[in-house]
Amino acid sequence: MTIIHRILTFLLLVTVLAACVVQSDIPQFDRMSDTELAMYNSTADVPDMVLCVEEVRIGSHIRKKYCATLEEYANALENQSNQLGVMNHGGSSVFGTRRGVFD
Repeated sequence: MTIIHRILTFLLLVTVLAACVVQSDIPQFDRMSDTELAMYNSTADVPDMVLCVEEVRIGSHIRKKYCATLEEYANALENQSNQLGVMNHGGSSVFGTRRGVFD
């Protein structure tokens, strides 16, 4: 192996290891137990608390766990209500112009 190949191999290895370290800093809520999730939520602000739900897709018996913060759920609900309001009435949100809980 030439010195250039060794250097490139070393740089590739360092890049892969760095990516693993960065990825591990992000909590993976869908892999947490109920106890771990409760411990996380006990230290988080209300908008940052995490709620996980299990869903079984139609035509499948495999359960999938979805996790999101309460703020993400609130934003998704508001977006869906806005879309529903536009589809039904061609206008604004079902909730009008009132601000959400987390605004």
